Amino acid sequence: MSKITAGNEHFQFEVDTSDIERYADDFEEEVIDRMLELTGFALQGELKREAPGGKTGDLRKRISAPRRIGGSAFAIDFGVDYWTFVNFGTKPHIIRPRRASVLRFEKEGAIVFAKVVRHPGTKANPFVDRAIDNMFEHLPSIAQQALQEAK
Repeated sequence: MSKITAGNEHFQFEVDTSDIERYADDFEEEVIDRMLELTGFALQGELKREAPGGKTGDLRKRISAPRRIGGSAFAIDFGVDYWTFVNFGTKPHIIRPRRASVLRFEKEGAIVFAKVVRHPGTKANPFVDRAIDNMFEHLPSIAQQALQEAK
């Protein structure tokens, strides 16, 4: 089973090579390495496709190329620390000013000042799960491409 580990601005995805080995007959290390590399790029593409655009599009734009971190694991950096809030959602919470005496924000076109805001929480948008599910659909063609390149 593949394994995911989340960090502040990245997540790590370790591929269980049995997930990819079942799509090919010949598994020289070079072929498996290429399959892992292609899997990482397929996941990056799916993450960019599934990530919400938001106001700035930063979450989608800053998704980095995968980098191998040993064995069958690689990391993809999101470049923003709020990706976990988007992906997993948030519980209701209180927001207080950190560097000022009041919060300033816009609501329904009007500027509002408040000392405290009771945020209702944010619904999860599990774009990482969707991207991983989509990436697994690419595994047969990834295995085929890696095998063809090795010939």
